[in-house]
Formats: sequence, C-alpha cells, structure tokens
Amino acid sequence: MKTLVLIRHSQAAYTNNNYTDFTKSLTEQGEKDADHIGLQVSKVINKPDIVYISPATRTLTTANLFLKHFDFEVEKAIVDNNLYENGCYFVKHLLPSLDNKINTVFIFGHNPDITFLFSYYTGSQRKMVPSSSSIGINFNINDWSEIDNINGNLIFFYYPEMKL
Repeated sequence: MKTLVLIRHSQAAYTNNNYTDFTKSLTEQGEKDADHIGLQVSKVINKPDIVYISPATRTLTTANLFLKHFDFEVEKAIVDNNLYENGCYFVKHLLPSLDNKINTVFIFGHNPDITFLFSYYTGSQRKMVPSSSSIGINFNINDWSEIDNINGNLIFFYYPEMKL
C-alpha cells in the first residue's frame, strides 16, 4: 500500500505591490487553517516518509504549520522549484521514480496542480480544491512505478469549511 497526501497552501494575503506571487504570505486565517487541517490529518496519517514542498513563501509557511503535528523534521523536507513552476508534470514523473521503501508522500503545492492531481489519481470530477485542503489517497500497489495503472482510493478530503 502506498499513500499520497496532497496539500494545497493556505489562504494567501493579497497586499500591496511589494509582494510578488512567489513571496505572498498567509493571512491570519490561512495560518489557523493550516494548523487545524494538519491536526486533522495527523489523526489519520501517522507520519510521512518523505515531503516535497514548493519554495513559495505561502507554501513553506503552510508546510511548517501543518507538519508540526507529525513526527517529521521540516528540515528534511525537499523544497523543489518544480512544484511552483510545473507541479503536475513534476509529481506525475516523481511518484513512479520513488524508492519503494517510501510508503507515504506529502506534496505541498498550488492550484490548479493540486486539483488536477486529485482528479488524475482518484477519478474525481472536482473543479477546484480550496486553499488549505488536504487530500489523502491510498494506492493498492507495492511499487510506485505502478501508480499510473490504477485509480487511488480517497481516504480523506479535508478543507477549512468542513466541521471537523
């Protein structure tokens, strides 16, 4: 069994022109949501074996708040610019190449990539995944290279508007 957890960054602040898309911070509500959703996911998933994070400020902050609920040192996460620039392509090529000792992968990224990956790996027809969402998908495989051959099973889809 392999598990993929997709996490969309929390709500970004839209402030003045001093910020680029890459350097946007989170709103106060976005920070609360990242912490809350991380706590909820920690009740279902023990800990990730590996974590990939987009280097955008809002995604790094989301990951730090989320991961404090897991037995995982944030410093061991892999920050990869491909998740900011080419998320779908990167993840679709990354997963089949993972070492099979890895069973649980967390990916912190952006829309539309997270929505596309959710649909791609589950068959969901969801049009948009809200900010701060977390999606857990199990694959009945032992080898990551088999991931494109089957749809995964949705184990959870948490988002801030849910009453958890």
